[in-house]
Order: sequence, then C-alpha cells, then structure tokens
Amino acid sequence: MFWPRRWSGSKWIRPKRRHEIYRRDDFRCRYCGADLRDLVGTPGCTLDHVVPRSRTADNGSDNLVTACAGCNLRKGDRTPEEAGMPLLDPGLPF
Repeated sequence: MFWPRRWSGSKWIRPKRRHEIYRRDDFRCRYCGADLRDLVGTPGCTLDHVVPRSRTADNGSDNLVTACAGCNLRKGDRTPEEAGMPLLDPGLPF
C-alpha cells in the first residue's frame, strides 16, 4: 500500500533555489526589512508566497519572497495589499 509522504515546508522548495531567492532579496525580509542572515536554515527565516497558493498554483520564484517568520504569520493567506503589508524595494521582482 502506498502512503504519501507528509509535506515538509523546508523541503518543498529545493535548497539551491531557496538560497537563490534569499540572495536575490539580500537576506532581508521583504515586508519589514529585518536582516535574516543569521537565521537562514532556522524557522525564523522563511519564504512567503506573495499571491497565496490557495489562489494560484504558482510556486515560481517570481511569486516567492524572503520573509521573517513574524511577517509570514501576520500576512497569512492574504495578498500584501489585503494584509496592509506592502513589499519593500519594489524595484526587485516579487
């Protein structure tokens, strides 16, 4: 009998791609600007879907941004506009 593996957020996006996104965002939370260099690899440094996955199946790099755990939790299943949390540095792709 086949049992599907449990989803693991840290393994959903491959480590190399995850690190590329962290580098693109200069290891800073795109919502509050916190420096997350010392938190990479811990639950305090996360990736957030700008447009929630519940609204789109897009898991591409252009829909992912670096976020601290607090901002990711606060934003929840909403867009940045709905949460009142605009993205910092609009010059970067989101």
